[in-house]
Amino acid sequence: MPTPERCAVVRNRTVAEYCAMQHSANEAKIDEALILAEVQIENLGIQLEHLRAQEARRNQVLVPVDIHVKRRPAAGTEGLMTRAAEQRRRDLERAQLRERARAQLAAARAGAEGSAANEDERGAGDAAVARNTTRG
Repeated sequence: MPTPERCAVVRNRTVAEYCAMQHSANEAKIDEALILAEVQIENLGIQLEHLRAQEARRNQVLVPVDIHVKRRPAAGTEGLMTRAAEQRRRDLERAQLRERARAQLAAARAGAEGSAANEDERGAGDAAVARNTTRG
């Protein structure tokens, strides 16, 4: 299991990377970061399953006596169906996350363009006021 120091390192690195990418407008970088995050989440899920299985084996009280009997496969057909459904759910969540990120990026771009247009209008108004004051 991770130590408190390792948890703190991962947490600090995640916060630092989030803050660095928070105001990024590069869509390719955002897509790359999302894909990397998805891979890391999948890896963590696999590691979690493994560690839970190891912990369960370590705490096992009963020792199987019939070690020469053929064992059933670990995942039956229902396990495969469950995994496939879980994978579809994760794919849908990823697609929704990408769409939200793209929508936020488009909104941020539209806001930046709108604020630049407002600054141009204000600048033109200031010039008109300056012309009127020099005439009077």
